[in-house]
Amino acid sequence: MDKKVTYFTVKYQRFKKRRGHRKVFIAITLMLLVCIYHMIQTRECFNPSDYEEFQNSAPKQQVFTTKTAIEFLLGKGYNASSLEKEM
Repeated sequence: MDKKVTYFTVKYQRFKKRRGHRKVFIAITLMLLVCIYHMIQTRECFNPSDYEEFQNSAPKQQVFTTKTAIEFLLGKGYNASSLEKEM
């Protein structure tokens, strides 16, 4: 029998690795209460914005080409004009 993994279960597991059971339990409880409050106020179903990220649990690796790496550095404010490609 395959057990269904919920949104908050995945959040709990990810946070638990970094913070410990007690802190995460309180944080997840607070998240649940805030979600319930907003669902009652807006009369909408639960629809988290990052739900698809949890559906696709494989981490995404960003591949840098020379062009994208230079654009990334320029975007962060670095001077990439002196970079040269070695052959």
